[in-house]
Amino acid sequence: MHELALVEEILGACQTAAASHRVQRVTAVHLTVGELAACPDALRFAWEACRGRFRLLETARLEIQEVPARWACPHCGGDYGEPLARCPQCGTGTPRLQEGLELRVDYLEGDDREGGRRGTIAGTQPCPSSGGSGGGSG
Repeated sequence: MHELALVEEILGACQTAAASHRVQRVTAVHLTVGELAACPDALRFAWEACRGRFRLLETARLEIQEVPARWACPHCGGDYGEPLARCPQCGTGTPRLQEGLELRVDYLEGDDREGGRRGTIAGTQPCPSSGGSGGGSG
């Protein structure tokens, strides 16, 4: 179950980001998860099993935006939702995967150390094992 290792990396990255932004308690973590990257139910299960080991995230809920896999033909631009050997519109081989491998932390919600103000940390980072791209901390 690679989702357990992914969740441990996500929790560690979120703990580091929260601490660097002086967040006292993370209340939610928002992820984007591609259909081919990980199983959302397994991520939720691993989240519940692991979050207690990360002090700033002990009670944080996990919000997942799922992205379905999409392929496109490099020749005609045809777009479809399943892997095919040939484009059904023009017959060209090797369609390219367009979406479905994303796995990134979009943002965190939490309380800061000065009076319990609520805020977010946007664009934290892609998950280390996903190979995806993303923004820096902010």
